[in-house]
Amino acid sequence: MHAFMPLLVFPYLLVADFHFLLASGKLGALPVPLETGIVVLVLALNAAELFFCIRCLVRALKTVRGGDGGALLVRKAAAVKLLHIPAYLYFFCAGCIMLLFPHMGFVITLLCFLSDLWSISLTGLLMAIALYGAYRRRNVSLRQTVLHGILSFIFCADVIDALYLRLKVFRAPQKGSAGA
Repeated sequence: MHAFMPLLVFPYLLVADFHFLLASGKLGALPVPLETGIVVLVLALNAAELFFCIRCLVRALKTVRGGDGGALLVRKAAAVKLLHIPAYLYFFCAGCIMLLFPHMGFVITLLCFLSDLWSISLTGLLMAIALYGAYRRRNVSLRQTVLHGILSFIFCADVIDALYLRLKVFRAPQKGSAGA
């Protein structure tokens, strides 16, 4: 699971960015070089996180192309999606609450939506790669691969589908079964 740590951390980094954005008005009290340094540090942290997320996706694709992956990769991708639920709920609730404020509320709601969309897109790509690997190993049919691949990019349906995949389709083998 440590191989997917950049994707696991990504939405929570966006939560920290959201709080940084809300607190950025208070940065004016700091000296200009320090304020600029903090902003550059946050931007560099986000760029590094995005780089590591893309690297993680490329590594998963190489694993699938090499003939590995399959059910284990789908279970891990589903676990990543399920661990993102608190961040998804945070962005949804913060976006709804911010609609109550007339001036900045719409902008912050839009940022919450974009953060959710960005996070779902990255984990959706991971799930699509994992499903492709499962298809190549003949664990699922082409129809299931396409259906679950599409569902992995749709709000709320992605989490429900990840739970379904993890519990029903790609459950871990039971110990002591099948001649063990």
